[in-house]
Amino acid sequence: MTDHTAALRETVLKAMNRAWHLGQTYWQQADSESYSQNRKSDDTRAKFLALVDEVATLLESAQPQQPAGWRLVPVEPTPEILAAASLAAWPTASAADINLARQAARIVLMQMDAAPGSTLETIAAAIATMGPAYRAMVNAAPTAHPSQQEDDARDAPEAQRFVVLKASGSRYAYVNDTLLGKTVKRYDILRGDGWANAELHAARLNRDAAMTAAQGDAVQGGGNG
Repeated sequence: MTDHTAALRETVLKAMNRAWHLGQTYWQQADSESYSQNRKSDDTRAKFLALVDEVATLLESAQPQQPAGWRLVPVEPTPEILAAASLAAWPTASAADINLARQAARIVLMQMDAAPGSTLETIAAAIATMGPAYRAMVNAAPTAHPSQQEDDARDAPEAQRFVVLKASGSRYAYVNDTLLGKTVKRYDILRGDGWANAELHAARLNRDAAMTAAQGDAVQGGGNG
């Protein structure tokens, strides 16, 4: 999981928790009969839908951003990265690279592990080509695209999506919930005949769960025999 995804999930969770505490319990929102019996004011429902839209916007539009001068690179080096570093280390270092190496050498000299008799210039000369090598390694690293990064909010298996929220006649939230929706896997807004499809989906999940439970009981019963 990327840091961006983790932060986004935490934001989503906070928004869902705020929605949960607007005056109706989580399961009252999920159950149509309880919902109709405990209907709140239009103002409260409007606030609830605003929070629903907030979550949807976060999941649909947020993309990881990198500061200027930074780049996302793999943790482990690739053959291309190592080759680029080797080639870049051979040429004579530039004046800027030598100056950078002197700054690094001062740090080295302050460490306990610095070789006895080392001087600023000898250490700087030894590491002067590391600057060009580093830049070559970064340039040779493959680029990570947001579409290739882990995004559980979009890739959750269909079997993990439960209809748990009926906010109005045309908006529904799909989240993976077995414990009050604490882990958001996917969030969709359905319109038109979305509720009919959602009911069919929920019925299928219930049927599959019942079949799985029955199969488990049968296996357990056979083992006891």
